[in-house]
Formats: sequence, C-alpha cells, structure tokens
Amino acid sequence: MGTEKNISGTEMNMPGTEQNISGTEMNMPGTEQGAPCSAPGYYFAPMEGFTGRIYRRVHHKYFPGIDKYFTPFLPTHLSGSLSAKERREVDPANNPGQSPVVNLPQKSEADKSDRPACFLIPQLLSKDSGQFVLTAKALADLGFGEINLNLGCPSATVVPKGRGSGMLKNPEALNRFFEEIFANLADGNAPGLKKQIFIPERPEAINESEKCGTARPHVLMSVSERPGILNEPDYADTAETQPRISVKTRLGLTDPAECRVLLDIFNRYDFKELIIHPRTREDFYKSPLHMDYFTEMYRASRNPVVFNGDIKTAADCRRILETYPDLKAVMIGRGLLINPALVREARGGKPLEKEEYRAFLKELFAAYEDEYQSEGNALSKMKDLWTFASQAFPENPAGLRSVKKAGTGSEYNMAVDKIFCSAETF
Repeated sequence: MGTEKNISGTEMNMPGTEQNISGTEMNMPGTEQGAPCSAPGYYFAPMEGFTGRIYRRVHHKYFPGIDKYFTPFLPTHLSGSLSAKERREVDPANNPGQSPVVNLPQKSEADKSDRPACFLIPQLLSKDSGQFVLTAKALADLGFGEINLNLGCPSATVVPKGRGSGMLKNPEALNRFFEEIFANLADGNAPGLKKQIFIPERPEAINESEKCGTARPHVLMSVSERPGILNEPDYADTAETQPRISVKTRLGLTDPAECRVLLDIFNRYDFKELIIHPRTREDFYKSPLHMDYFTEMYRASRNPVVFNGDIKTAADCRRILETYPDLKAVMIGRGLLINPALVREARGGKPLEKEEYRAFLKELFAAYEDEYQSEGNALSKMKDLWTFASQAFPENPAGLRSVKKAGTGSEYNMAVDKIFCSAETF
C-alpha cells in the first residue's frame, strides 16, 4: 500500500510501508529521542478488580517506592460528575501517601523531605470529549494535576462500545476527540474552567518538532490560581498548568502497524506522557510483544514515552532501561501482583521476604473484610489475587488449589500459612 493523506491532509505512511511516521530515517535507541529523561520512574499499572484504593493503600504501606499509582478506569458519565463510589476511589483521604498533585517543582536532594512519596493518577474511560472534560474538571477540583485516558483496555465489554482500545479503530474520530478536549480546555467551555492564555513553546520542544517534521501544538496554561496545582518548572514561571493529559495505549486494534497512524495523531498534542503497551487489542495479554513497533514509536514520539508490558523481574526492568535509556518510566502491572517488592528490587533494594509478604497479605485480607463487612467478599478478592501471588511459589501448585477451595477465612489462612511454611525462598 502506498502513501495516503492523513487527517491533516499531508502525506503519511500507511501500515505495510517500511518508513517511519515522518518518512525520514529514525535515530537508534539511546540517541536523540523526543523527550529524554535522565531519571526513569516506576509506575503501578491500573488493573481492574485488583489495584483499587484498598490494595494501593496497603501496598504503599509495605512496599513504598512507586512513583505513580494509576486508578483502575473510571467511566465518564453524561453529567460529568463522579459517582459516590468513584469519589471514594480517588479521595485523597482514602489514599494516604499518594498525592494528587503531580505538577510539583523539582527539588534538590537536600530538599526532598517534604515531597510526596508518590502520586495518584485517575484514569478515565471515555469516548465522549464533553464528558471527559467535565470529569477532568471534577478531578481537578479535588487537586489532581494529571488525568490519564485509557486507550488500551481490550475487554469485550468495553471495545464494542468504542471505548478503551476500541477508540483506536477510527483514527479520525480519535483525533477529533483530542481536538475537542484541548479546545474546550483552552476556551473554558466546561463549567468552572478558568480563563486560559497561550504561551510560547519551550525552545527544545520546537527543535524536537523540526526534527520530526511537524510543529508541536501550543502548551495550554492557566492564569488563575487554583489550590493544589502548582507550577511545572520547565514551563513559564508566571503561568499555571491545567491538569495535564496522559494516554495509555496499545499499538492498534488488529495490526501493530496501525501505531504509525496513531503516533502521527499523538504527536500533534502536548501530552504529559505516552504510555505504550506493545500489543494490539486482538493480542490481549498473551501474544508476544511487538518490540519492533515499540522501538519505532519510542524513536519518533514527541511526548515522553513510558513502557508497559511483561515486566516481571528486576532483570526485565534493567533490560528495558538499558535498551531504551530515554524512557520516562516503566509501568508494571502483573509483575507487581506477583512480587509486590519488584520496584524495590529494581532500584537495587532487598528481595521480597517471606515474612513481609505474609504480613502484607494478612493486612490486605483484613482491610477487605473491614471495607465489605463480609468475609465472603473479602475471600473472593484474595482468591483472585492469588492467581498472581501463587506464581511466587512455582514449586507448590497444590497451594493455589487449596486457597481456591477455601470456604471460610480460617480455611483460607490455613492454606496460605501452609504455602509460606513450605516455601524455602522466592
């Protein structure tokens, strides 16, 4: 297939061609990449049914070191408001140690004692730009400085409705969605949004755009004072940012080469981060990662890139960061459910210990019981978690069967104690 016109009317490469998005030769990993970052972070991926506020609270207590926790997706509503359950999920009071404010000035090593330990990022699931903007406003009123858009969920209950990775099916519609979000924020059309001004791009952003072939859009700034959202140091000192938008995406719906068209769209907007899971929707989670296409996006992205996918060991983290040294961060999901101390290990800390793991699971079970006021509901949550936790005990497959068979809390605790007593090491 040859070249065709893209959404903006210029020629672009379609899936199946051998050129990159800009049609020019790309830099190899480790050379000039759009948004270099000298200090990669570690993020906990949003996982529906697993990483809600209770899990995050207990995990943060036992295994600090996560730079950002992302909430499981919050669907937007016609009213643009948060339900009582959704408000509880993001309420800072229910997420101790997880700050909603991400636009904090950088501090010197000697001045980091009062910096929040980590940040909480709400993730929205939406195909309606108006609902997205209104919900973003509601979250901004709670103090959140970053909102993440879910373009990756492959669920059969989500995709047919055109949400999650279903939004990747129609790039033109996706571009309109982004246009409307940024236009509404800029114009203050959503109720309660503050008056906006535009300020020039940073010089380095302009240089990056010239390298990649097209200009990067203006950066959105607010002239009003809003409690909880502070200046971002690499932008204007006199202006204050609106909540920044980040995106978590897959490579496409059916063909990984779709990422070329998608990246052409992503590069038109100033996103906080572009989090890439290098699979398509049809791949779900079991097919091999398409690292060649990830490399292509990494090289050509004009937004900071975060890698997400199949990180299960500290060695996996090192390999990814050595191969892609300009990554903004690594996002980990299932690997942290298997080994909750994985980020500590990746940072050079001690490996997961049996005693702390058992204490973590005990407190988590008790926290679920307290929340649900139901031993049965708490037991169901823990059994689901053990689908992953059992992988830390590969020598004891019978242990998981015993956990799954447990009908009461006491039977569950006996099964778990037996697993830990028989385990020699992790």
